[in-house]
Amino acid sequence: MGRGLLGIILILIGATAYPLIMGPKISESMGDDIRVALKNNGAEWAGVDMDGQIATIIGNAPSNEAARNAIVVAQNTVCSDCNADTPWHSVLNATIIVEAKTVKAELAPVQSPYTFSVLKSKNGTVTLDGFVNNVEERNALLTKANSTFSDRVQDKTIKIASGAPDGDWLNVIQAGMDELALMQSGRFQVENNNFLINGTANSSDIRDQINNMSETLSENYNGAANINVPNLASDAVGEVKSKSICQSLFDDLNRGEKIVFASGGSKITGNASFDLLAEIASAANQCQSFRIQIDGYTDSVGDDGKNQLLSEQRANGVLAYLTEQGVDRNRMTAMGHGESDPIGDNATAEGREINRRTTFTLTQDQ
Repeated sequence: MGRGLLGIILILIGATAYPLIMGPKISESMGDDIRVALKNNGAEWAGVDMDGQIATIIGNAPSNEAARNAIVVAQNTVCSDCNADTPWHSVLNATIIVEAKTVKAELAPVQSPYTFSVLKSKNGTVTLDGFVNNVEERNALLTKANSTFSDRVQDKTIKIASGAPDGDWLNVIQAGMDELALMQSGRFQVENNNFLINGTANSSDIRDQINNMSETLSENYNGAANINVPNLASDAVGEVKSKSICQSLFDDLNRGEKIVFASGGSKITGNASFDLLAEIASAANQCQSFRIQIDGYTDSVGDDGKNQLLSEQRANGVLAYLTEQGVDRNRMTAMGHGESDPIGDNATAEGREINRRTTFTLTQDQ
């Protein structure tokens, strides 16, 4: 074999082997270049899957336009590690190839109703739960929450979905955090264009400040506040037009103190019981668009029939007292369930205490 022929064979082998050797490395480099380009162009939601010379964009795009822009960015990304003298480079012409038919970018799912909740517990920890439009809004809310509540945000269940009522969504939630920070404990929640802040504040001055902020927060949102100040009468502001927010308000009020009755009777006893009923009456009048079902339960001590009658008397006693407090009688119904549906162990004193309860359920619109 002559030297000339041998040289030609070696050149052909080298040209064939180069893509096999360098291909995976350059493919990886291409993927890195596309990721950087996408991030720099605001498409942090997009990921890249490289298969040789083909790049596939994957992820949940906030809009069709965002998906199209990500594809264009990927198509226009230049391979930083490609050498113009190599066969590989000449094949790709120094440009990443993105096949539109393999793109998996999809619109973010539509959420209805569109909700968000910020819950501040008595120990100061904060839980976030709800929906935002994109990753940027999620990051902005986490930054705001950690700054406002001194890094006491424990639960970060913020989900990305489309369906926000308008462009004020993020601003309303951030302003709600500022209000909640003034309180001992409470909740700020928003559903579509309706929001409520409720909980406990240390003074009437703080309550007045929160009430004023809630009334002027956004002209596009229906705002309400229900702030309790110890030893002061309830002072609710605004009407709550969301049934789920109203139900949450009742549940929050009924989660701490409970309505206490005389042993074996239906007479309401204790200042704490009447304070709670005053707050419930205030909440009922704030939620005037909805009916209220009052349900009474007993423990299992004593005769079944007597417990059934006792639960009915107690539920009707609560209804009568709320009527005296200005709640429309026609909006309320009362029902007794006796010792059925226990939520605690009737074999223990603690369980029986839990089972003796009065609950409030909001039903259909009036």
